[in-house]
Amino acid sequence: MSRLGLNRGTAGVSGVLAALAALIPGVSGAGAATPQSLSASEAPAAWVAYAEAAGATLSAWLEEDGEAAVRVRAYLLAARPADDPATPPLVLKLWIDADGVVERLEFAPFVHAEANKDLRASVVGRRLPQPPPHDMLLPLRIAVQLRPAETGATSATPTPVI
Repeated sequence: MSRLGLNRGTAGVSGVLAALAALIPGVSGAGAATPQSLSASEAPAAWVAYAEAAGATLSAWLEEDGEAAVRVRAYLLAARPADDPATPPLVLKLWIDADGVVERLEFAPFVHAEANKDLRASVVGRRLPQPPPHDMLLPLRIAVQLRPAETGATSATPTPVI
């Protein structure tokens, strides 16, 4: 099996902002927590920068040669539609503690329990390079999609999602 690389993209800030999307719970006027959509243009710059950095780190984690990460990539590639070279986007919701450690991960479960376990093992309990901004609403949502690269290898693009 060839090594699967992750394409972190070369788009400028405007391209990243256009692709950036994170559904984060907000607080309604009555004080009750409710899901709220926040566009990249409405998000504070610090939140956008953090999401971009977290996406790059997640890319690196999923690119690792460890058994769990390799199995996750293989599972995603095997599950893609035959007529579409790209995998369907996998949306990951990450809850990150004040120290930058991913405490919790939610995603639409895979059919195979081992793939669910491998994805969690690749992400949960790992420390991001920086903690989230103190006022950042969570979870952070990042979409992961594997695509064939021009070289014949496979690349994946994790993208913060709004």
